[in-house]
Amino acid sequence: MKPPVRIAVAGLRGRMGRTLAEVLAKEPDVAFLGGFGRDGQAGDGLIDRATALETADVVLDFTTGAAAADLAEICAARGGPALVIGATGFEADEIARIDAAARRVPIVRSGNFSIGMNMLTSLVAQVARTLPPEAWDIEVVEMHHRNKVDAPSGTALMLGEAAAEGRSVPLASVERRGRDGIGGERPVGEIGFAVLRGGGVIGDHDVVFAAEDEVVTLSHSAKDRGMFARGALAAARWVVGRAPGAYDMQDVLGAAPRHGSVADRAETAVVEPQRTEPMSDLPAPIRAYIDAYNRKDVDGMLACLSDDVVFRNLSGGEVTAETAGKAAFADLAAFGATAFSERCQTVVHAITVADRTLVEIAYAATVAQDLPNGWKAGQALDFAGTSSFRVENGLIAEIVDQS
Repeated sequence: MKPPVRIAVAGLRGRMGRTLAEVLAKEPDVAFLGGFGRDGQAGDGLIDRATALETADVVLDFTTGAAAADLAEICAARGGPALVIGATGFEADEIARIDAAARRVPIVRSGNFSIGMNMLTSLVAQVARTLPPEAWDIEVVEMHHRNKVDAPSGTALMLGEAAAEGRSVPLASVERRGRDGIGGERPVGEIGFAVLRGGGVIGDHDVVFAAEDEVVTLSHSAKDRGMFARGALAAARWVVGRAPGAYDMQDVLGAAPRHGSVADRAETAVVEPQRTEPMSDLPAPIRAYIDAYNRKDVDGMLACLSDDVVFRNLSGGEVTAETAGKAAFADLAAFGATAFSERCQTVVHAITVADRTLVEIAYAATVAQDLPNGWKAGQALDFAGTSSFRVENGLIAEIVDQS
């Protein structure tokens, strides 16, 4: 029998903190350790934060953007535990801090942990990709209870991001947060947000696609906060043991073609290839590995690998380096980090089929010292190659580099 997942809650006294505690207490495969306050305070029914971080496998955080960013940095500094973050109302620097922490620990962050809402997010991206912006306008309308302090809601922004992603544009370049006075005609491609607050509404969201002669509306209505807690619990079960990386609920649900994470949800022998291009589209452990490689962060690279990882490097069809196991790879990686004063792998194209991802790489580096293969100190390298990755249980199990 698998040991129970040990879970602590940040912000236990908050509305979602209390809901999480009620749900966790009923789960037989969970060891609910208790919770600590937003700023780490204990006492009066709370446990000490240091003790919680020492014993927990994962912490659920539905506090604030600032508090979540602080906690992410603390977890990253100590090497764990994993985090599931459902806070909203982030400043740009807080998101950047959480993403930086995700290079050291696995973090699932989502504006909404409802399974239905995350299915809706995928649908919004698909519809936005299909309906041309010249003919179809997009508006996101949300309503929440009178006590909600941030606007638009994190969920509304998540839906806006999905719509913008479907149209291959940054949301920041097309968003319109509210209208007042004489603002002129609506620009083509704009994604608008409208916010309502009142009563005890848990959360209602509509994404409206409006053309001249018809309107399509995709909607979700939350009836019980328990659904957010159950989604967060699913994320907690999923993230434990994963490689460091910035994940979201689309990864957890296996519903994110943009991540190419089809291995865990492949149910038939035939899997359609998932084509990706940007670095952010790669499966999370591969994305984290390449990022660590470019920073010459050997520990960060090793955190993405399984203990029995196999590595081969081929040049001109011949094997020039080969290792079996993380320890042997660590020696090779440490030498590689010192061999170059700077280096960068740029992802040009990628394709994922089941558990394998083939990446076309543009490689640039500057040699730091004379090397046995004839490369000289100060020599600039610039060539193309491919890397084949196999991911197993959230970690990289095989790498084959070819040039």
